[in-house]
Amino acid sequence: MNKQGHVAAAVFTGSAMVALSPLIDVQAGFLPLSLFMGMAVVGGLAPDIDHKSSTASQIIQLSRKKRKWLRGISIFLIGVGAVLLGLQAGLPITSLSFPLYSQIELVSRSWPLWIGAGLLAAVLARLRVMVLTGIGALLLVGYMLYDWHWIASFAGLSLLLVPLLSHRGFIHTPEFGLILTIGLTSFASEQSLMIMYLALGFITGWWTHLIADSLGSEGIHSQILPKLKLALRLVKNGSRKEKRLAHLCWVFSIVIWAMLLIQLVY
Repeated sequence: MNKQGHVAAAVFTGSAMVALSPLIDVQAGFLPLSLFMGMAVVGGLAPDIDHKSSTASQIIQLSRKKRKWLRGISIFLIGVGAVLLGLQAGLPITSLSFPLYSQIELVSRSWPLWIGAGLLAAVLARLRVMVLTGIGALLLVGYMLYDWHWIASFAGLSLLLVPLLSHRGFIHTPEFGLILTIGLTSFASEQSLMIMYLALGFITGWWTHLIADSLGSEGIHSQILPKLKLALRLVKNGSRKEKRLAHLCWVFSIVIWAMLLIQLVY
């Protein structure tokens, strides 16, 4: 499914959870329910972080055109810096003060600025990788130094590996979803109600994404048994059937919330 389909499915599943699940109290208040629904949408998009052009990835990276431009600028700036460094190293050591010599020497000393700017451009061109690895490293450091919950180490290691994984690889397996569910539930059970609703919303959206992907031709597979694959081939990505399914999800979500509001009022 594309972004519209995953968002609609996540909203519908989250709405159904609010209406039917004993874990969610419909009378908890506006803020907890809003956090739950918001995280359901985030969780519904999050598994596609392993795809460079997905909505989840686009949030933490620049457009393809800008990334290409930055890579070219990076090569140019680092190249100029390297030339200036070589020029400075090759200048003769002299106490003579010729105007041209002084100007060349002054320009050659700027090589760290050129190389630094080039490295910065290279980082911006690979912002997605830097963000993922940076957050992953922070989670691992928190787990090792500050005794954070074990889900922090699992999430940190996963984020470090995401840039190396193929789309619909380990991130899209039921095993990953199961570990994530156990870890987040275990962590949230020790926290406040708000944290619990955030965790439940994210888990709801994550599993909704996997179920939605199983409706397509690519489907999802097991990590333990790679040949075990669930691909129902009911919906093609971007097809009219997917759009109709998304519209139905929105209609059912509106109906559910209308019924909940009537229940609260009366």
